[in-house]
Amino acid sequence: LVFLLAHVVLSIALHTIGLYLSVVMAYIRWIALDRLDSKWIRTRPVG
Repeated sequence: LVFLLAHVVLSIALHTIGLYLSVVMAYIRWIALDRLDSKWIRTRPVG
């Protein structure tokens, strides 16, 4: 019973963290695409 309860709590916590990280990543991409001169989009010359 303890294992089951720990599994449920950990599973819900990890799924929640994953969802929040996905939302934050989408927000960062949206902001970066909004500014085309963003340093995150600029390509670096290779070599």
